[in-house]
Amino acid sequence: MPMEMSKLYGKTILWNGDSICAGNASRGNWATRIGERNTMVFKNYAIGGGTITENPPRSKSGQERHSVSATLERMYSEYPNADYIVFEGGTNDADLLGNALEGREGTRLGSFTPDDYSGDYDKNTFCGALESVFYRAGKFWMGKKLCYIVAQ
Repeated sequence: MPMEMSKLYGKTILWNGDSICAGNASRGNWATRIGERNTMVFKNYAIGGGTITENPPRSKSGQERHSVSATLERMYSEYPNADYIVFEGGTNDADLLGNALEGREGTRLGSFTPDDYSGDYDKNTFCGALESVFYRAGKFWMGKKLCYIVAQ
């Protein structure tokens, strides 16, 4: 089928996540591959080392980390009519959760209430930030396609 016949043709897709979503210079990224192949408007907000949580510890090099949760309002202000919004992340959050053997497992994990999104939305925890991302994205892009990619 010609690309102009694709259901994605001419649509707008946003991406946000960590290095898995950001890709690299030699291999590219999902946003570019899918966007160009389907003649879409696309924007990739992903940055390597990023987290779902807000205010994560700095990287080993001392740099501030990218936060998926903290960039959601910017994404919406720049693309309020996006058709597809794709989130990816959690690997760096998992690395930063702390060593469960030292009893710190709950400090950045938090809790999640998938039944009704009535959690405390503590964006400094993984669960709170992820729940907040889902809740806000659903409000911002009501009726649009939301996706979350879990890398294993």
